[in-house]
Amino acid sequence: MSSNVDQAIRDLLDEGLTDWVPVDRIIDIARDVATASGSAGVAVASDLITAVIQRGLMVPGDIGSEEFERWEGGLDELVARVIQQCQEFDWLPQGAGCWFANTALGDRMAKL
Repeated sequence: MSSNVDQAIRDLLDEGLTDWVPVDRIIDIARDVATASGSAGVAVASDLITAVIQRGLMVPGDIGSEEFERWEGGLDELVARVIQQCQEFDWLPQGAGCWFANTALGDRMAKL
């Protein structure tokens, strides 16, 4: 991963320390990274989603009536589900997509 992607992950984890992060935010950060690096936004967004899930830094889920409701499933399944949802929204979920919460590891990484 490029240093831009690593910085994007750190930014997401920093945001995740204080609140849940909408998938829209991941897509927005990915667009910024893509613009800076001349990459495709969708590819960078997919890489970011994959990285935070596969590294165990963040988990996807939904906002329930009172708390974050983590999605169940294996890492590959979760990545595929998030990316499929983003594709269904043409990568413009506008608040309708999933959210991400830091894991304990993600919190520790953000505080380094």
